[in-house]
Amino acid sequence: MTTLRPRTFKAYAVIEALRSGSEDIRGAVIPFFHPLLAFMNGRTLNPAELAETANDAYAWNLSSDVVEGLIPHFIDQGWVEPLESNDQNAVYQVTCYLPDGAFHSGLTEDLKRLENEFCEYTEKQSPLFFGQRTREDLLSLLLRWVVSLDVYDVEQLRRTVDAGEAADAVEKEGANNRFNTDEQFVCASFTKHLHSLGSPLIEILAHVVQVGLLAEAAEDFARPTTAVKRTTLALYLDAPVAMDLLNISGKEAYQNIRLITDRVKSLGGSLRIFDDSVAEIQRNLRALFRRPTPQRTGPTATAIRKRETLENYVQEVQARPVVALERAGVQVVSRSLDQFPNDHKYFDRDCYRDLYSQIQWHIEDIPRAHDALVVTNIMRMRQGKQTTDLFESGHLLVTRNAILTGAARRVAIDQAKINRYSIGPVVHQRQLATAIWLRAGLKDSERKSIPLHLLLASCERVLQLRPDVVQKARHIAQRRGPDTAEQLDLLLTVDRSTQVLMQKTLNTASVVDEAMFDDVLKSMRESLIAEKAAEFQSNLDAVRREAEAERARLAREAALQASVLESQVSQAQESVSQKEEELSSLTNEDDIAIDALLTFTNGEIVKRRRRSGHFVLAGAIMIDLVLLALTIAYPSPAPALLFLLALLTTAAHLTGKIQDYTGYGVVTRETAEAMLWVEANRRAVEPKLQRVTLDFVDQQFVRTM
Repeated sequence: MTTLRPRTFKAYAVIEALRSGSEDIRGAVIPFFHPLLAFMNGRTLNPAELAETANDAYAWNLSSDVVEGLIPHFIDQGWVEPLESNDQNAVYQVTCYLPDGAFHSGLTEDLKRLENEFCEYTEKQSPLFFGQRTREDLLSLLLRWVVSLDVYDVEQLRRTVDAGEAADAVEKEGANNRFNTDEQFVCASFTKHLHSLGSPLIEILAHVVQVGLLAEAAEDFARPTTAVKRTTLALYLDAPVAMDLLNISGKEAYQNIRLITDRVKSLGGSLRIFDDSVAEIQRNLRALFRRPTPQRTGPTATAIRKRETLENYVQEVQARPVVALERAGVQVVSRSLDQFPNDHKYFDRDCYRDLYSQIQWHIEDIPRAHDALVVTNIMRMRQGKQTTDLFESGHLLVTRNAILTGAARRVAIDQAKINRYSIGPVVHQRQLATAIWLRAGLKDSERKSIPLHLLLASCERVLQLRPDVVQKARHIAQRRGPDTAEQLDLLLTVDRSTQVLMQKTLNTASVVDEAMFDDVLKSMRESLIAEKAAEFQSNLDAVRREAEAERARLAREAALQASVLESQVSQAQESVSQKEEELSSLTNEDDIAIDALLTFTNGEIVKRRRRSGHFVLAGAIMIDLVLLALTIAYPSPAPALLFLLALLTTAAHLTGKIQDYTGYGVVTRETAEAMLWVEANRRAVEPKLQRVTLDFVDQQFVRTM
């Protein structure tokens, strides 16, 4: 089927979204069979062959029964026609073909770009890996890995001491995981590279993830396919899933599970966790912190190195996990194997022991007992309820352990606790995401987010630093000497250096050897130096930006203050001008008032002098008349002389000469000033008069300034 793959990948990649408004998910799966049937055009339909072709092309796991269930849809599309039919058998002829230009040209170009970028990336990062494959093989590898990602962790399950039934289970459950560690690492690394660049090609890979989600649903079309609006589902979290939700396993894992749990709660469901799972979280975190920092591996250690979570926060979760879970909206449930005897009949101790015996992927007894116990609790709480609808199952454990999912379902069926069509007690996180993606009535943005976050979270899990890689590198470093070992341990605490180690070794222990160790260590040192240099430059740039911003702020403040001061000065000048005008106006008014006062006072002084002169003149005339009368009455020289003297005096007074010589009628300065102040008081201009300097010249007041 190698010749089919390029066309089939184009076929499913061209599907932009699921068929909207359809209550049957098979309507969205049907287009994937179009190119497959086209290669069988004119032949008799063989469901088993078509199922095998689909599994090979799409990394699915379909049976011939599933394909037979799709035949009515093939007939509706006109892709097959019945030749003969009876109650037992039916024969169909394939009448399907692909017209020219069946594939979107724009998408074909995008796929070509994806192929070019993936080839360039692998050639640069992993030349040996690139040289072993053709360009078409690389693109096919990438797309096949994306469609089958996050299903099984076969490598972990192979670490079992018993190679009996557990090994068979691994082979059965891991049939779709056909990728080596280096293949997974390269594909995941490239996907994260596209995401970090914000490349639009990441959208193509997100569409490919939709195919993987459809494969989950296509394996069992007997389940209800109608949209779900409300549910009473109690969803129990396995320990690793709960750690994702607590945001201690990395950003992508948190966002991935958060989309699922938020939607379950919005539909009316609840989140719970068994206290045994809480204890497992504590054990995992204690084991992490017991190891030296350079030897720590796993999602939490990676998240701490990448600063996606704080070590203090993780330590707080380890010390008080119940508080952290309650904050995340997860209720802790305490339940033991001996509690509630009335429920034991739904999954008794024999069922428990049967399941325990099949859990061979754990070496220690405690995790084996945990997995068997939580499944037992779920079955007992269901109290025999069976349903084909995940959202109506009542109680369900969500996990990322696909082997536990299959083992629990097989035991429940073998012990006749459920039928083969019913939902098992455990659901894989990917299957739960599929059910929500197909049936929960998501918005377009949410429909796109689930596949994308599933893709990114899966990449993060593949890109975890493997313990065997660290161990082998440390053994080589220790043989080189304590300085080299100490240097490696220091580098292993830095995320960028560990990324270099994984990139150089493809995260595969078999690649690590003495010959390449020096180059790896040198690259790790250079990456650390480059990171510190970039960090220093970033800090320097930040300081410069802050300094520039501070200078700009000070300049703005100075300009603002200058503007304010200029405005204040302008206002002050305007005020001074206004005051000067007012003062000038007041001064003119004062001058007018003072001049009027002086004119009036000087006039009063003149009037007083005139009154005094008139009084003296009247007296002189009276004396002259008396003396004239005496001269007439008593003609003698003496009266005549006196009369003549008085007459001369009167004449002198009339000419003003007598005042110059005698000073009578003169107003003194003191008298004049008294007259002035009296008049000033009457006119209420005393303050104005005080500001004026006066001289008293020739019986008149004169201003000196």
